[in-house]
Amino acid sequence: MNNHILGDKKKSSFDDNLADIVNAKFEKEAEVNQSLNKSSSQKKLFLEPQCVIEGKLTQKEWFHYWINVPQRYMASMADFYYVFKQLKHRFETGNAQEKSAARLFHAQLIEDMQSEIGNPGALISSTRIIYTPETWKDKIIHHYDCKKDVFNTGDPEREALVKEIITTIPVCRSTSIEILDGLGTEFLQALFDTTDDFETITTTLEYISGRNRQWIRITTPPIDTEMTGQGVTRSRKKDPERFAGFVDYQGSDFAIVGSYVLGDCNRGRSRGVRYE
Repeated sequence: MNNHILGDKKKSSFDDNLADIVNAKFEKEAEVNQSLNKSSSQKKLFLEPQCVIEGKLTQKEWFHYWINVPQRYMASMADFYYVFKQLKHRFETGNAQEKSAARLFHAQLIEDMQSEIGNPGALISSTRIIYTPETWKDKIIHHYDCKKDVFNTGDPEREALVKEIITTIPVCRSTSIEILDGLGTEFLQALFDTTDDFETITTTLEYISGRNRQWIRITTPPIDTEMTGQGVTRSRKKDPERFAGFVDYQGSDFAIVGSYVLGDCNRGRSRGVRYE
C-alpha cells in the first residue's frame, strides 16, 4: 500500500472600469485585519467582503482581471485561511457588533463557495500546485499570478507576495480531513502557509464550513487516471499543474480542492486582497 494515498471514494469579458468598481466596493467593506509576517515586516490584510462580479471565471481569467486593479491581488489559500481564523476569533471573542459583522462576512464567503446541480461553483484562489509523483516533492505556490514570469510588472512588492513551499501531497479522493492527522498535516500547513497544528487548522475549517470534521473533505488528484461514475479523473502524471479552492456542496460536504485542472472547465469566484 502506498503511504501517500489517503481515503477511498470513488469566454468572459473584462470590465474596463474595473478599478472604479472595486474601489467603490472597498468603500463599504468590513475590514478583516490579520498581521502577516512577510519579508520580515508586519502587514495587515484586507479581504473584500464580496466577489466583484456575478460571473465565474477560470483562474487564468481572474489573474488577468486582478492585474488591472491597482494595489489589489487575487487572494491565495493562505490569505483565506488567515481571514477564516480572524473571523472565528471575532465571532468567539468580539462584542455584539463584531460578532454581527463576522456572521455577515462569513455568510458572504459561503455564498461564493456554494455549488449545486446545474450550477457548479467554487471560491478559487491564486494558489497553484505543481505535482511531481515521481519524487513526491510537490510544490505549492501562493500568489502564483505575482510571479515575474506570469506578469512582469517590475513591481517588487507584488513579486514579494509569491511563496513557494515544497511538500508531499498525499492522494486524497474526497478524503475526510480526519484522516490527514499525521501524514497530511504538513500538506495542510503548506496549503494554508501556517505553522498551526492539525487541531487548530481543523477547528478553523469547521467554523468556516459549518460542518463537523467528518464532512470536511480533501481532494487531490490520483497518481494514475481513474474511471469513476462521473467520468475520467485525470492523473497528476498527465496534468501535474493544478490550482486550489473551496466548495460548499449544500446539504452535503465541504471540500478543500487541490485538483482543479487548468483551462476552461473549472470556473469560480474569487476575492481580492490588499496589504498595508
